[in-house]
Amino acid sequence: MTKRASILVTGSSGGIGAKLTERLIEDGFHVIGLDLVVPSVKPDAHFDFVACNLSDFVNHEPTLGSVREALEGLDSFARLCGLVNNAAFQYVGPVVDMPLSDFRKTLDVNLTAAFELSRICYKPLAANQGSVVNISSIHARLSKRHFVAYATSKAALSALTRYMALEWGARVRVNAIEPAAVETQMLTDGFGEKWPEAAKQLGNIHPSGKISTPAEIATFVQLLLNSNDKHFTGLTLSVDGGLSSVLTDVSK
Repeated sequence: MTKRASILVTGSSGGIGAKLTERLIEDGFHVIGLDLVVPSVKPDAHFDFVACNLSDFVNHEPTLGSVREALEGLDSFARLCGLVNNAAFQYVGPVVDMPLSDFRKTLDVNLTAAFELSRICYKPLAANQGSVVNISSIHARLSKRHFVAYATSKAALSALTRYMALEWGARVRVNAIEPAAVETQMLTDGFGEKWPEAAKQLGNIHPSGKISTPAEIATFVQLLLNSNDKHFTGLTLSVDGGLSSVLTDVSK
């Protein structure tokens, strides 16, 4: 039996990551999950899991080394044809009150970890003509007050996408998607008890009439991973329900 090509997904236990893992396995891929949280999916013939705190990963050399060793020790790592940098950390608060440690953690998880994992995965990705998909955000271009750390990290991730595509050329395609609101635990936790009403309001301001679901984001990731056209690289695609076309005017 031919062994499945594999794809590494960070944040594989969260809303988007879990749905994407499920979809990729259904598509016939082997998934390597990387997350701090142990997933509900149990490791089997089609799924490997490596526990990893991405902030420690980029700040503690022994942790980086042990994660690299764990990945490279997997039989599935040599068959790697895709990397999805999906894991994210979000701190919301005013610039003057933000602890520097939270600003740094946001960059560590959302940007630096994606950079380092892409480098670790480069050799098998190049050998298998694979690709990287970065999950950026509408905040890379359009944001709001108190999102300075998250918006900065996502703007840098979109830029990283373009410049890695420039350097890696046809060897490894590198693309990103920039979703607007997605119904994940990170989003709902941010609103707390206000979420049911906030969900309606968020949906109403999107021209699509709704916010995205993890399944819809997974669909776009699958499209970028499955495309064999080397011309599709360096893309940062808005997946925002038309929100980036909206201006709010004063009442007349």
